[in-house]
Amino acid sequence: LTLAMLGTVVTGLYRELSRTVLIVTDRMHRRLTVDGLAAVGSVALLPVMWQFNEPEAACLWSIAIAHGGATLIFGPKLHVSLRRTPEALRRYRTLFKLTRWNLVSGIANEVQSRTFLFLVEAFRGLVATATLHAGRLIISPIILLMMAIGRIVLPRMAHHIHHGRISEAYSIIRLTAAGLFALALAYCLIMLPALPLLERYLFRGQYPEIVQTMYAWGAYSVLSVPIWCLTWLYRAMERFRELAIVNVLDAIFVLLAMCSLLLPVPLYASVGAMIFSDLIVGFVLIRMLNDPRALERIAA
Repeated sequence: LTLAMLGTVVTGLYRELSRTVLIVTDRMHRRLTVDGLAAVGSVALLPVMWQFNEPEAACLWSIAIAHGGATLIFGPKLHVSLRRTPEALRRYRTLFKLTRWNLVSGIANEVQSRTFLFLVEAFRGLVATATLHAGRLIISPIILLMMAIGRIVLPRMAHHIHHGRISEAYSIIRLTAAGLFALALAYCLIMLPALPLLERYLFRGQYPEIVQTMYAWGAYSVLSVPIWCLTWLYRAMERFRELAIVNVLDAIFVLLAMCSLLLPVPLYASVGAMIFSDLIVGFVLIRMLNDPRALERIAA
């Protein structure tokens, strides 16, 4: 199982690097080929791997082999020379200041998302945690869509900004934010009439407050779209320090707000706290966009 996990991580990172190179170099057809083969291959290999491994290891080996094989065959040719490792490390020092702040952002987001659920379980129990998970399941297509589009939009914006075409990057993010916001809103409006039916026939009354929680998650999916787009723009502009500080403060606020669940408030108040925090983050990011020193004034 450990080897399968290691193989999945290594091939996943290799595929992620390769797809970024293909996006930046305008070889989208190759990128789609890699993704398609990786997805189909993972499913096709699963019955074979299932014969020789435990279920968990079988799933991981199927993903690792399919992703690695598709990237090796159709991905870009990435030339690696171990003899040039010292030179590569010297060059990487100039990027380390940026990557360390990006790592802080990632840790802050991970801590918020994981600790959020642990606090809900500690304060309200497993049923409340399951209710939040079930409610979020309804908006998961929107989240997956944003993640997929972000992987294309971010490197394209970074490419334009690197070549001094700031206006083109701004144009991309405006169109992306408007399109994703419209899609999220349309999806939620279509789902609204179905929520009582889902509660009755899919969840079958097993989750208290599930309908209200789904409404809250729907509002979160719509309002969080512009904030996601803003974070992509900051990353493309290599403004990782400002983004990291905002993300850390956002995580602290949300986790402190979770303490409200100790009071007799509805469960969806936890999602409301995330919405409120995201709106503050969006306001701060917009204020800082054309004024890098705005962070200090807002903090003051």
